Amino acid sequence: MGSWADPPDKWDPRWGRAVLQALDQRLGILDANKVAAGRNISQRFCHDGVVAAGTTQAAATQLMGDICRVTSVATGSEGVKLPSARAGMRVTVINTGTMTSQVYPYLGQRVAPSGTNAAVGLAPQAKRMFEAPADLIWY
Repeated sequence: MGSWADPPDKWDPRWGRAVLQALDQRLGILDANKVAAGRNISQRFCHDGVVAAGTTQAAATQLMGDICRVTSVATGSEGVKLPSARAGMRVTVINTGTMTSQVYPYLGQRVAPSGTNAAVGLAPQAKRMFEAPADLIWY
């Protein structure tokens, strides 16, 4: 592995993982699970074929990707739940179903301008990028 002054000629995943883990510990801006798994930060994790479930935040399907495609919403009152918002995160939700999907924030958080724990609707055949400029809030 190279040093800061003498970077390696080829990218060494061990070196990259160490740098990302150090950044996360110092700044808290990365998903530690992605770093531990050795994923390159430029890679995106897609959660495809999501089925919206539940009519409350607690029962909504937890989204687990940077890009999530909701393919099934039975009545328009079912929903999905965003991960816990940390500053700098982005999650894109795409609804390819035929009904509106409810998108809930993580417990105790909010999607602006809605109130804490309140859902926002995502129309059929629509997409929205949710961004977290600070912890606990999505825009």
